[in-house]
Amino acid sequence: MRLIVSVFFVVFAGVEDGAQAVWDAPLQSRGRVVVGKEIWGTDWDSFVVEARILEDGEIYGVLQYSGWRSFVDGRAMCWVVKDLGHDVLGWVEVGGGVESFPEVHESNVKMLSNVGAFYNSDICQIFFECSPLDIGIPWKIEASYIDGRIVVGLGLWSSISTIGWSMSTHVFQEDIRFFARLEALSTSVQIGFTVKINGVLISTVHRYRVMGGSTRFIAEI
Repeated sequence: MRLIVSVFFVVFAGVEDGAQAVWDAPLQSRGRVVVGKEIWGTDWDSFVVEARILEDGEIYGVLQYSGWRSFVDGRAMCWVVKDLGHDVLGWVEVGGGVESFPEVHESNVKMLSNVGAFYNSDICQIFFECSPLDIGIPWKIEASYIDGRIVVGLGLWSSISTIGWSMSTHVFQEDIRFFARLEALSTSVQIGFTVKINGVLISTVHRYRVMGGSTRFIAEI
């Protein structure tokens, strides 16, 4: 396994038990460990450790150490979150990163940016994010309806060449949360659960795509 080390600074103020999916979610806790198999039938080849540092008001620092078999991605970023009032949070993320493909001896330097907002109330949540510096300016928007222990969400997303949609549902049972998510046109199905044990959130996420399935185990403190 080839390992990568990346340091990036993140600011995020989220909802502890919100409807947002665990997969690739920003760090909302003190630390997170992820072990994954990116394609079923291969070795366990993805490893990530994140820890929040340099916490100062609306700015959060996060250290990330991750490993990958044939892909290296390191980044340094600053994520600033602002409470906009009326249950709305907004954030701006800027920074840079380096992508490297050791097997073909290729690397790229890129600028990174994200702009987003999150609205949360007792009956609904709305999430929006876009990446102004990426080609085609990809964006995504999701809205979720909350009814007791059940959350149902719909969303739209765009890439360079297409616009897709997503559906998700979450069911809360005391300290356990079950979730499922469908994305198209990319045909991605994601299922998993999160359980809280002694203050630690433990999740398992299984994802199926056209290119193959993935599995991740996540622990957050």
